[in-house]
Amino acid sequence: MRLFNRKSRVEYIHEAIKQHEDIHREYDQKKIKKITKDFDKVFKGMKKNGTPDELKEFLAYRYPLHCWQYDLVDMKDTIKNTQEMAINLPEIGYIPPEIGQFINLNTLVIYGRVHSISEELQKLNKLHTLSIVYDGDFPEVIVKLKSLEELVFTHSTIKNPHPKITELKQLKILQLNHTNIDEISIEITQTSNLEKLGLIRNNITSIPSSIVNLTKLKELNLAYNPITNIPMNIGLLKQLKYLSLKKANLSNEQKEFLRTSLPQHVRHN
Repeated sequence: MRLFNRKSRVEYIHEAIKQHEDIHREYDQKKIKKITKDFDKVFKGMKKNGTPDELKEFLAYRYPLHCWQYDLVDMKDTIKNTQEMAINLPEIGYIPPEIGQFINLNTLVIYGRVHSISEELQKLNKLHTLSIVYDGDFPEVIVKLKSLEELVFTHSTIKNPHPKITELKQLKILQLNHTNIDEISIEITQTSNLEKLGLIRNNITSIPSSIVNLTKLKELNLAYNPITNIPMNIGLLKQLKYLSLKKANLSNEQKEFLRTSLPQHVRHN
């Protein structure tokens, strides 16, 4: 006799996963140990008894690496055909080689801090959106993802983009928010097809005149940077529709210059 009928088994798995996702809020070590044990139990149970059809898409979206880790054979086709993933990593701190198996991905969001990425990531040649929290230098494997259109690093320790970021010819959106960046590097201003650039809450003090190389730029968000200098040619960003310099350290003269230099259709704060 099985311990759970089909409906309650699905509910049990959901509950164990939900508790595991909230584990970072727990401070009771005994409770953490029990939650981890329950989480391990449900994946071992799915390996033995099969994965409920109701959960396959959810598991492929949120827990594909766990499915590989526990060798859930009946999940492999679902994972390979999945196009979007928002992955909760195992408690390992890196993206393992199994990532290269997810060949149909076009969107990948990684939750949890990462300090290493397997070179297998470059096999995701359909990937156009990547969001990640990364500790370390800008990983070179990312500039090998030639189909990337949107790249997001948030709350990361990177200081500068990789010099080869200019080779990402399809890149339209670049968000480097809450990082250690202290300048808008030449590599950023040479990423020629950018339409949206976000550099919120960094240590940037100046906007370089080379910013005008971004002729397709529509949005530039530099909020919460100690900016004290803006270039005289900023009005040449003809496609610009939105500019944020919130909490910048601009003088009244610079603010007035900005107001008169930007086209009237540009929203700015």
